[in-house]
Formats: sequence, C-alpha cells, structure tokens
Amino acid sequence: MVEKIIWTATAREDLREIVLRIAADRPLLAETYGLELIAAAETVAEFPRLGRFVPEFEDQSLREIIKAPYRIIYELFPHQPRPVIMRVWQGT
Repeated sequence: MVEKIIWTATAREDLREIVLRIAADRPLLAETYGLELIAAAETVAEFPRLGRFVPEFEDQSLREIIKAPYRIIYELFPHQPRPVIMRVWQGT
C-alpha cells in the first residue's frame, strides 16, 4: 500500500503525545480520536488545497485543517506529489 501523505517524525510524535494525553483519562476515546486525526490528515491527500493558509506564517505552502481542538499543519512542496504533515498542534 502506497502512503498518500508523509508524516514528519515531529508530527508522528505530536500525534503520539495527544493520544497518550487523552488515554490518561479516557483510554477508549484515545484510540478512536487518534484514528480520527489520522483520517482528517489523510483527506489532504485527495484535496491538498482543502486547508486554509496558516495565519501566523506568511508561507503560502503551509496549510492547516482543523479537527477540534487540534490543528493539522501540512506543507505542499512543488516537486513532492504528497502533502507532508508537519505538526499536530493544540488549537487556540
């Protein structure tokens, strides 16, 4: 199976920490929510321009989608056919 998106090591660690944080209080929810975050991130493979530009950066290649309360930050590179998930951050 070919991956549709690329996760940076930092983004994978962000996801891991989110799931562990949720699991401390709600273990069943943690796995479900982690899978929902992954599914949300995978939507950018088919619709790479779906997300809005990240407001605090002036880089047009950085975009984000929201899976409340988290922001999935990804980058589109001209010579890379797959979006790169850079970070999964707590929303503001």
